[in-house]
Amino acid sequence: MRLTPSRPLLPTLLFAAVVAASGCASTTQAPTPLAARTPQAPSAEETTAIPALAGDLVVSTNEPFWQARVVGNTLRLAGVGGAERTLTVVASSQRSGRRMLRATDTAGSVDATIDDVRCQDSMSGAAFPLAGTLIVDGAGPFRGCGRPGRTDGDQP
Repeated sequence: MRLTPSRPLLPTLLFAAVVAASGCASTTQAPTPLAARTPQAPSAEETTAIPALAGDLVVSTNEPFWQARVVGNTLRLAGVGGAERTLTVVASSQRSGRRMLRATDTAGSVDATIDDVRCQDSMSGAAFPLAGTLIVDGAGPFRGCGRPGRTDGDQP
């Protein structure tokens, strides 16, 4: 007795092979080397400073909850369950509507990228004038929103 499949076998096998092969491909990207993320000193190509990016800034992220407050050459980092850290800004550049900075302390570093684009908080829905990304001690990027700092009620 011979069994005859009700559907052609070759298309079914090809489909199964394609599905299996697609599961083998990695969809995650390798982390960008730290040197590639480090802000460089301003160059001759640097554009005119955008006022919202030029001064003090605050960037907040959700899950994990970080807040980075940049005042002058100091970055204060606070997060849920951790002590507040005070880091020194060692590099800062602004180009094409984006400010990048790096701050360090004895425990590690924070890389911040702040873009001059509107942002909506992912949890509250609140609107902010800037978008921001933080990389904390090599972990991240953590996306969030930002605003100019040192407004009424801000602590230095």
